[in-house]
Amino acid sequence: MTSPLKKIKTRIHHSSEEYAVEVRNTLSKLPNLSAKFEYLTANRQFRVDQKKPEFMALLNKIESRKPKRILEIGGRRGGSALMFSIAAAGQSELVSMDIKTSPRKLKNLKLLCADHEVDFWEADSHSDETVQRLSDHLAGEKIDFMFIDGDHSYEGAKQDFIQFAPFVSDGGLIGLHDIQLDFTTRFKVNTNCWTGGVPEFWKEIKSVGFDTEELISDPYQDGYGIGTVRWSATDDTKKLEQLSALKPS
Repeated sequence: MTSPLKKIKTRIHHSSEEYAVEVRNTLSKLPNLSAKFEYLTANRQFRVDQKKPEFMALLNKIESRKPKRILEIGGRRGGSALMFSIAAAGQSELVSMDIKTSPRKLKNLKLLCADHEVDFWEADSHSDETVQRLSDHLAGEKIDFMFIDGDHSYEGAKQDFIQFAPFVSDGGLIGLHDIQLDFTTRFKVNTNCWTGGVPEFWKEIKSVGFDTEELISDPYQDGYGIGTVRWSATDDTKKLEQLSALKPS
């Protein structure tokens, strides 16, 4: 049985700068994306909370595309940002924003991703100031891959998509996490999984004709699921207007 003192020491270590460096060094020893993913799913501090078949399929898309600029909305523990950067072969500049973090956490995340160009922002994706901040940061350049995993309300996910999709390059990729209904919504069976209003918003995205693909491990799984949109600067601006006019059913 682990002593309470040892548990306390472990928690302190896991929140330390030394541990962030330790995790980074461990990841460098692992041979591929699959092994790195396995390690991070078991890592509580920098955990990637994803279904492996879905996330690996998304990482493979990133690996083949080699996006130069990446935006992540809802960075949470930082593991997914690091995996995106690794999949892009270290050639990307990545911004990962989350509404609430701490200076200590930001420092650890920067240490975790020190081998990659990852910038972690404490920012509200729904504020005009954040939109302007991103515009200033990009300085006219476009995003090649965007991942939305922030506010899981219908309104929040929709606002993130509508506000930031115009920053995406022609042919760029947009990913949305949690497009699959959770068991509470689907079967009235309460579990710890919650996908909020994202599945409802995903239905709207498909209804207006965006070029979409669904990455879902099992049609009967409890939540999760990743939807992707291949953005067309020519065709999709009008679809954004249609999307804005839709109301939840």
